[in-house]
Amino acid sequence: MMPRAVEKFYKMALNWPDDPKVADLGRFGAVEGVLARDLFNQMIRYSRANLTDGIGPGLIIGALMSPLPEDQALQLARYLADPGTFGPLVELRAEADTGRIVSWRVLAYAKWNDTKAEVLARIEHGRTAAESRWNGGSHDHRR
Repeated sequence: MMPRAVEKFYKMALNWPDDPKVADLGRFGAVEGVLARDLFNQMIRYSRANLTDGIGPGLIIGALMSPLPEDQALQLARYLADPGTFGPLVELRAEADTGRIVSWRVLAYAKWNDTKAEVLARIEHGRTAAESRWNGGSHDHRR
């Protein structure tokens, strides 16, 4: 039997599509709004998987939305950064001369998801607790 891979999870409130900022993406059209919503979800997934605290490189945007053309994925990122009525979902950093997106940041990432420091602290706490149980417990497991 193969060892089971450690699975990672990220948090999304069940009603996250109803958040006014997310729901307002419909102003770009039904299909574009749904695609932008998916990109937002993919940015959170990428951030959690890589422990980036909601920050990612601009170069990854196309890959996050594959098989969409990269220019369409970049436009979706711009929709997420558009303030609209309720404010932006992400912040984009772009080169001043070319407008090329260098990086992105999910604005409320740490409100709903664990930060890298929190994840690493939890791992360390688990490791310390396991060592304590193993080495200091009432049972000698080294027989």
